[in-house]
Amino acid sequence: MADSDPNSLQQDVFYADTDHEPGDDNVQKWGFDVHPVVFGVSAGLILLFVVLTLLF
Repeated sequence: MADSDPNSLQQDVFYADTDHEPGDDNVQKWGFDVHPVVFGVSAGLILLFVVLTLLF
């Protein structure tokens, strides 16, 4: 096992054989490139935190 390539295991585990590339689902509008789900959840949590901070 010492003579095997350590990157081959990483490639087998982390790189699936698909045509999907990172950023394929992103929305590009007005100069922004955002993932719709991640942006919505993070923006909602930030707004909730700000509102609760201002109320209390």
